[in-house]
Amino acid sequence: MRPGRAAGERPPASGRSRGSGQRVNDPAFDLARACAAWPPSSHGDRAIVAAARLVDWPGFLAVARRHRITALAWTALVRTGVAPPPEVAGALSEAADQAARREGLMALESARLQHLLDRAGLANQVLKGATLSALAYGRDGVKQSLDIDLLVLPEDVSAASEALTKAGYVRIAPSPDLDPARLAVAIALTREAVFRRPQDGLLVELQWRADINPLWLPGVDARSASQTARLPGWPPLRTLGPEALYPYLCAHGARHGFMRLKWLADIVALLHRAGPEDLDRLHAHAVTLGVGRASALSLRLGQRVLGLSIPDELDQRLPRVRWLVALCLDLIAGAGAREAETRPLHLYRLALLQLLLNNRGDQLVAELKLRLVSPRDRIALALPPWASLAYPLLRLPLFLARRFAALRAR
Repeated sequence: MRPGRAAGERPPASGRSRGSGQRVNDPAFDLARACAAWPPSSHGDRAIVAAARLVDWPGFLAVARRHRITALAWTALVRTGVAPPPEVAGALSEAADQAARREGLMALESARLQHLLDRAGLANQVLKGATLSALAYGRDGVKQSLDIDLLVLPEDVSAASEALTKAGYVRIAPSPDLDPARLAVAIALTREAVFRRPQDGLLVELQWRADINPLWLPGVDARSASQTARLPGWPPLRTLGPEALYPYLCAHGARHGFMRLKWLADIVALLHRAGPEDLDRLHAHAVTLGVGRASALSLRLGQRVLGLSIPDELDQRLPRVRWLVALCLDLIAGAGAREAETRPLHLYRLALLQLLLNNRGDQLVAELKLRLVSPRDRIALALPPWASLAYPLLRLPLFLARRFAALRAR
């Protein structure tokens, strides 16, 4: 794998860390999280070497792939001189090379699409992806991304979709077969559409809300204060400013139960580069944006899983959120190398977590309303307004029908 370009790695913050000595009773995951901890440190490198002595290497490869940290893993193993069996080393090296090539391609494409939207007069920001390579890791070659995320305003969705279509992309979700009325329902009730470039399969997620719950991250949108992410040889990319980016990443990871270790690794790496003096301020801002529990969960998980050091004063004030941490640890590590979605009752675990993440009663009510009516049902049925009360009554029968059909299809 080609070496990446580094930019001034910051030493870990002083404070309290509980992560380095706590196992999750899975040697493969223990090595994965040791490799995912960023920035590198002598203590972290010793943890990698120690964890590697106990690991089943094919199992580790599968875990690294599931959590999309193969590039981080290979970088860490090379740095520490740990030599996996040849077949595992070859698979990790190739995966890391592919991730690095894709990362550069996606950085260029992100810049091209942002320029197209700018020319069309559409407010937009690039989220995650290549911007975090610069802002969180300060280098290329370690972060894996599946798609390009673009944030636009709700009123600009049609124009942005047209721009993506002209740029060679085809919408695959919501279905391209939706009539205008059903598409309008989808835009009103959901937060993103997925586009695919046919020639190479590159995916773009066009987002028009920071979160599906309207009381999470209010005011965080494509017009929010921005910052520029830069790496040598890459075009500059505009993304959310620090006060919006950190809460957004916490909300995104927490809503998905941090099922991918890379989501937590991105936050921890970003906080290390921000510095300990900024951590309290960023958490306080997350609280004002209605995602205080998501921020507390991110910090506690970072502390527990990746050894994030939290300043003592903040550590004493920060909620322990033990139930949330326990649920997330189960979602992150409980499935081993399997996708978390394949486990029994996964959806119920995730739904419970999402309900518990709400800080206030009005947020909880909004979250329950999201579950009372399925956007999928409303898009499919498109009942007239006078019949809208039927949606909650149809929610369970339609859900059971879909489950039955899925079971029959197996």
